[in-house]
Amino acid sequence: MSELRLFNNAGRDGWGLSPVPAYKGGKLSEVYATGHGTGMGNPEKGGKLQVVSETTAEEFFDYLKTLEKAGYTKAYYRELGGNVYVQYSGTELVYVYYTDCEKEVHVIHDFEGVALDKFNYSYVAKTTDTASFYQYALMFDPTGKGGYNVEKGKIYENCGLFDVIKLSDNSLVLLDGGWFPQTPEKAVEECFKFLCEITGTSESEKLRVAALYFTHGHGDHVFMALRLLEKYSDRITVERLMHNLPVTHRDQTFKVLGDLLAEKYPDVKFAKLHTGEEINLGGVTFDVIFTHEDMVDPEGKSEIREFNNTSTMLKMNANGRSFMLMGDWGGSYIERDTTEYKPMEKALIESFKLADGTNYLKSDVIQTGHHAINDWLDNFFAVVDADVAFIPQQDISYDKMAHSCYNHNVDQLKALGLSDNNIFFDGRYTYGITVDKDGNMELSYRAIAGADDIYLEQIGQYTHFHAPELGTLVRGK
Repeated sequence: MSELRLFNNAGRDGWGLSPVPAYKGGKLSEVYATGHGTGMGNPEKGGKLQVVSETTAEEFFDYLKTLEKAGYTKAYYRELGGNVYVQYSGTELVYVYYTDCEKEVHVIHDFEGVALDKFNYSYVAKTTDTASFYQYALMFDPTGKGGYNVEKGKIYENCGLFDVIKLSDNSLVLLDGGWFPQTPEKAVEECFKFLCEITGTSESEKLRVAALYFTHGHGDHVFMALRLLEKYSDRITVERLMHNLPVTHRDQTFKVLGDLLAEKYPDVKFAKLHTGEEINLGGVTFDVIFTHEDMVDPEGKSEIREFNNTSTMLKMNANGRSFMLMGDWGGSYIERDTTEYKPMEKALIESFKLADGTNYLKSDVIQTGHHAINDWLDNFFAVVDADVAFIPQQDISYDKMAHSCYNHNVDQLKALGLSDNNIFFDGRYTYGITVDKDGNMELSYRAIAGADDIYLEQIGQYTHFHAPELGTLVRGK
């Protein structure tokens, strides 16, 4: 390894990823720190990245040969549209991807991740197996004002996200987790009962969590996961952790969770997600569509100014049906032309165009970004072109919505053919879609569980967006 290190240091001026072999060709950016690793409390643990601009596919493939000559083993390879994504394993991981529309290569030295061929696991689904996605009901302030004021009782945020994915093998992926006022003890207890119910886990068995997944480092996306493990670690197994939290993540709740995982689940496998990866878990796949690593400029600095846009975005594929999971990507209520939104959106859409004229972003279902607190997603919505939308936000009638953003998101979705009956808000019901082996989708719903009386009184003053029994999975015309 010392000889390799000396070789690489002499390989190219400006190369900062030693001992990884230097890339020949193109223009190098400054080194970018990719952020946190397993513990979620140390921004130096994740890894480093350099962007190579003005390069070619030929130079990229030459670089792959250089890595292989240096002793790195290919653990993952994928071509999608004009892009190529490759992971190599060695003493540490190297992940490289070429984006044809940008003529860019990203080279990532990944310090703590597990190679995908060791992180993934296959499962051959039986005829009767199903996979399910649930937007788990949390307590959202029905006035849309947000905040938490103890003196006034319980006033709940207009944010928070917690999704539950049941894999075909009856294990779970828990996505984010909501904010602390949304997860009192009663709500945590009811959530654990729900998880056991949908997986058929008896009292004598342990609930199997195949993976915890966090979209980004805001505190309204972690608490249910943390509190479930604090209370039920003796009843729950956790096998994997996946995220891509950037350096700018500072919420200490994630560190508390990281410390708990290290104590209770020391063998947990970690994947720091990178664009183009395909995660295979229990008969369901998750494509990494976007991470903050995609938005690094030639100075090695992030072009992202709105922290919500550091959200990792996944496309889930289950039994032939696809779900676009945006986290909080989409940012705030801001004019797109004055921020990173326009180039970020354009690059994302362009990079996933396919040769037949379609776009890989097309999905059957979308979980919309940032709790509908945005006003610029019309282009992205049009490309995704979903038949069903989940919105993690208050569930009240259209004419009572407290923020024009919420109405704007609904209007955008309706303009694409959805109706009220294909749009499902949070805050009052847990809505789910179960997909059988043939790709048939079935809607389910149940009332929020574990909410306190003050919240139920508040939400009871408002008519909900639509009666749940009216829900359908047919595109509105």
